[in-house]
Amino acid sequence: MSQASEAQRREILRVLAGLRRAIEASVSLCAPAEALAELADRSERLAAALESSTGERPVPRYASRFDPADPNAMIAYSPITGWFNPLAPPVELRVEPGDPPHVVGSIAFGQAYEGPPASVHGSIVASVYDQLLALAAIAAGHGGPTATLTVHFRKMTPLHVGLRFDAWVDRVDGRKAFVRGTCHAGAELLSESEGLFVRFRGA
Repeated sequence: MSQASEAQRREILRVLAGLRRAIEASVSLCAPAEALAELADRSERLAAALESSTGERPVPRYASRFDPADPNAMIAYSPITGWFNPLAPPVELRVEPGDPPHVVGSIAFGQAYEGPPASVHGSIVASVYDQLLALAAIAAGHGGPTATLTVHFRKMTPLHVGLRFDAWVDRVDGRKAFVRGTCHAGAELLSESEGLFVRFRGA
C-alpha cells in the first residue's frame, strides 16, 4: 500500500510501539524455561503474522522537503528518528527557529541501548549526532551527505535519563557545511560533536 490511510498508519504505529516495548523487555528476560518456551512460540507466531502482512511501505522513505513542523518525517524509516522503524528509540525532533535554526532531539534511552554499565553505547550517541547534524544542515538549506563526523565524549551518557541533543550550522564554505552539536542531561554537558556535510554538485 503506497498511500496508507490515516487509520492504517495509526495502527501501524501502534504495532511498532508494541515492538519497541518488546525489544526493551527482551534484553532482561528472566523466567522459568516453560514460560520462556511459550514466549518463544508466541514471538514466532507474531513474526510469521507480520511477515504475511508485509508489502509496500506505508509512507515515503524520504520526505520531498524538510518540514520544520514535523522533522521526524524527513527520514521516516531512520533507525534513529524514524517513527516507522521499530529499531529507532525514536529521538523526538523539533526545530527551534533562529539564525541558524537549531534541530533539537529529546530522548531517554532504555537498557536495549546499553554499552558501558548504565550508560548509552557510544555508537548510538554518534548515530544520533550523525542524524541530527545532517538534519540541521538541511534545515539551514545546506544539506548533503556526511563527509566527516567527530564526537568528543566528556562524560558517560546515562540510561533512563532525559537527554537533549542540539545541532546547528556553524559556518558554510561553498558546498561545505560545518555543523556542531551538543548533548546535555539537564545542565550537564555530556558530549560535543562536529560534522562536515558536502552538498552534491548542482544541488
